[in-house]
Order: sequence, then structure tokens, then C-alpha cells
Amino acid sequence: MKPSRWIALIACAAIGYGLTLADWGHAHRWEIIPGFYSIFAFVGCAVIIYGSKWLGHRFLQKREDFYDDD
Repeated sequence: MKPSRWIALIACAAIGYGLTLADWGHAHRWEIIPGFYSIFAFVGCAVIIYGSKWLGHRFLQKREDFYDDD
């Protein structure tokens, strides 16, 4: 790689690391709960999975004899 790209990569890494050390404060009350975003992500994924299963069973899947003319 060119030296200019290495310098840009190191600068981006330093800026990113510096931003992780900055204390931005808490914008919402629930951010002080330990593991809030992990729990939020888990619940969100569960809602997506079970919601899509419900929609699939309700609207997309058909009976096995749907195309039979009996």
C-alpha cells in the first residue's frame, strides 16, 4: 500500500479510537441499564422472527390440497 493510504488508515483508526473514549453523556434514561442494547437487540430479533413466521403462516402458506380439483 502507498504510504499516504497508511497515513489515512492510521488517522481514521486514531479518530475512531478517540471517539470511543469521549463521554457523550446519556441521551436517554434507559442507557444507564447495563446490557440494555443487547437485550433490546435480542427482543427485536425475536419480534422479527416470530412476526415473520406468523405472517408466513397467515398469508403466504397454503394448504397442501390448494391446487387439487377434487
